[in-house]
Amino acid sequence: MRQVCQNLLISLIMISLAVACQSAVGATLPLLEAASSPPAAAVSAAAPVEITSKTPAAAEARSAGNDLAVPETTPGPTSTLAGLLDPPTGAVFTPNLPPAAAPGSLRPACLAAANGRVVHSQLNSSLLDKPLVYRVYLPPCYAEQTESYYPVLYLFHGQYADDTQWDRLGVDEVASRLIISGVVPAFIIVMPFDRGITNGPSLDLFGKAVAEQLVPLIDGQYRTIPDRSFRAVGGMSRGAGWAAHLGFSYWQLFSVIGLNSPAIFWDDSPYIPGWLDTIPPDSMPRIYIDLADHDPPDIAESAYWLEDLLTRRNIVHEWYLFPGYHDEAHWRTHTDIYLRWYASNW
Repeated sequence: MRQVCQNLLISLIMISLAVACQSAVGATLPLLEAASSPPAAAVSAAAPVEITSKTPAAAEARSAGNDLAVPETTPGPTSTLAGLLDPPTGAVFTPNLPPAAAPGSLRPACLAAANGRVVHSQLNSSLLDKPLVYRVYLPPCYAEQTESYYPVLYLFHGQYADDTQWDRLGVDEVASRLIISGVVPAFIIVMPFDRGITNGPSLDLFGKAVAEQLVPLIDGQYRTIPDRSFRAVGGMSRGAGWAAHLGFSYWQLFSVIGLNSPAIFWDDSPYIPGWLDTIPPDSMPRIYIDLADHDPPDIAESAYWLEDLLTRRNIVHEWYLFPGYHDEAHWRTHTDIYLRWYASNW
């Protein structure tokens, strides 16, 4: 009888250990779950989750025409959103403010009377087969304060979308609200239309057209501050791939790079290390990378690869993992955070 009890006790201990191990392993693999439509409650604004583990290797299979870089990754540092959700305090934003709006003066009447507006236009580019279509968000008081000059944010949409995507997510309404409330300085947003679907920069000259033709056009037609310190580039998914391409290869143009669930172009991955080497340390852009915990595995590995590359080179960057999916509901929830971050140094 004593021997039977000992055997029973050993069996219970082994079962407990097995259950504990299974739970521990399952907790480290959240990003291997297939992306799917989220339940209704999953897209609400939730607290950011710190990345504490990463999938150890790249996905072996790649679908035909996939333009994502998916190398192996190693763990990198984590970060939090401490302070990002609060309005900046003690900052004086002077480059784009007219005398009437200077700190300590009366609030301009135009801030209370109107929101910003979106202008539709196109550029007939010699580099592209079709016109480069784009939207421009002009902030409140742009028409009234004719002596003001503004920073510019270039935002790129995701794959299979168009220049309406960021507008559809409410980026103009969010920007106007933040500007009118005084949380951020006034700035212009440019939203170009990427007609490509699968080709990367080696075959698609869209990025070259933006950097070499659209940026000078915007600086010539609008009252921008034509300096890289007041120019940012960002996007989601494939659009984040373009933001990384432009931010690193045309670093003289952009001082801020925002990458949301980034799909780094496969044909860019051999060149990004060299681009980083050419950027003087004191000119390295501010870099933001985020990911949703239900982003597809190839998107996750793409983001991990870039984040690991920056970490190994001791390049300062911000890195976040949020609850969510690879969809517009997720990006809409975080648009306010994105715009606050872009404008935080202006």
